[in-house]
Amino acid sequence: MKPNMVATNLELEKNRGYWRAKGFERKACEPCLTRGDETIKRDRGCWCLYDITRGRVKAEPILYTLLKTII
Repeated sequence: MKPNMVATNLELEKNRGYWRAKGFERKACEPCLTRGDETIKRDRGCWCLYDITRGRVKAEPILYTLLKTII
């Protein structure tokens, strides 16, 4: 496993309770979260929220700060 993939998985596991409480789900070992039409992925060192219905993208360097701004 690549070092950046390990860091991504560790951050996802560390914040598991928080993103699950927000309604996000994670399939198997994929490094992304989904909820309806929203997807959170790690791109270029930042966590990005892609909202398909509204057509917007929001990025934060830390997963917790991104989740904190989501209702």
